[in-house]
Amino acid sequence: MRRVRPSGSEQLEALALESTAAGLPTSVDVQGAERRLGSDVQVALYRAAQEGLTNIHKHANAHTAVLRLVYLPSSVSLEVRDDGRGLGGDPGGFGLVGIRERVDRLGGSLAVESTPGTGVAVRVEVPG
Repeated sequence: MRRVRPSGSEQLEALALESTAAGLPTSVDVQGAERRLGSDVQVALYRAAQEGLTNIHKHANAHTAVLRLVYLPSSVSLEVRDDGRGLGGDPGGFGLVGIRERVDRLGGSLAVESTPGTGVAVRVEVPG
């Protein structure tokens, strides 16, 4: 019997439930027509969301988080956003380095936006 892999949105919903249960209300917003992604793309997006939420729990002092998955015509984008304190200095911790390496291997991009006091947005876009 072949196991059916959960969709990207189902995986993000599971992460959001875990995050909410751990004390950080987390929502998922999916835009565009959801489609099956290659396993390497799906893993990269899942790990980016997982790492983003871990960083928020550890460092952000946030009240809420949002996982936004956007299906574009030839790519897919994931944004992990919080309403916490923002980044102080260099946002180059090991978690972001790992995300960047994974995304680079897929020909994608990583962007980090932060303004002190208004939170952080980590955006990943990969072909898919």
